[in-house]
Amino acid sequence: MREAIKVIRKQMLLNTRLLELFEALREALRTDTSGKSVSRAVQQMEPLLSEFAKLEREQQKFLGERQKNNMWEFVQAQPSSVERDVALRLLQQLGDVQQRLRSESEESRLLLARSKEFVDFHMNVLSETQAGTTYGPQDAERERERGMRLFDQNV
Repeated sequence: MREAIKVIRKQMLLNTRLLELFEALREALRTDTSGKSVSRAVQQMEPLLSEFAKLEREQQKFLGERQKNNMWEFVQAQPSSVERDVALRLLQQLGDVQQRLRSESEESRLLLARSKEFVDFHMNVLSETQAGTTYGPQDAERERERGMRLFDQNV
């Protein structure tokens, strides 16, 4: 049971740190127009994600040895004890943190989508044409009408 608590605590620490980084990323997406702080936040996440992969392998090994599908199932199968209660509380807290992570991730995804729409709009305004996602014309007929490509003129 102590090993299970150890794994759950590691998950809790990693998830909490990732949540902090997602909050920083969201703030950077809202305020930073240069993108430097967005890059910095993403770079800080990368090593953490590799730690998640390592922890996932450790957890799968642990669960495989005990022939359980997930930690909740393992903890529920244990006899009632103080350690079991601690593990259940930790799993509940972990679930809450993971739910907050999902909402932060969704909000960041929406902010990125809006940023893309903002860039697309301004590129269309500058080029005086309607461009697709690759900044080429949406149809070849329209390209022939203009007689020039999107970036052929100084703006």
